[in-house]
Amino acid sequence: MLDLIEKVKKNVVAEFRELQLWLEGQEKLLLARMEETEEDIMARKEKGLAKHMEELSSLDHLIQEIEEKLQQPASQLLQVRRQPWIHGGGTDF
Repeated sequence: MLDLIEKVKKNVVAEFRELQLWLEGQEKLLLARMEETEEDIMARKEKGLAKHMEELSSLDHLIQEIEEKLQQPASQLLQVRRQPWIHGGGTDF
């Protein structure tokens, strides 16, 4: 009877050890996937940030152009010029 109990005990310990090893493998696999996902998220974040910085720079440039035009006298802002690529019959306003 004690031999049977000892045998069952060894089987239980062996099964738990096998499950423990399997869980450790799953843990490593999932941590690796999480790291890949985190790197992907960071790359997307940096790409989005770079795009927004580029757009911000463009908007800053447009604002600067508008501010420069606002410094011009009103008569120059309202002046309409005939475009050089329009031929004949054009009238300056």
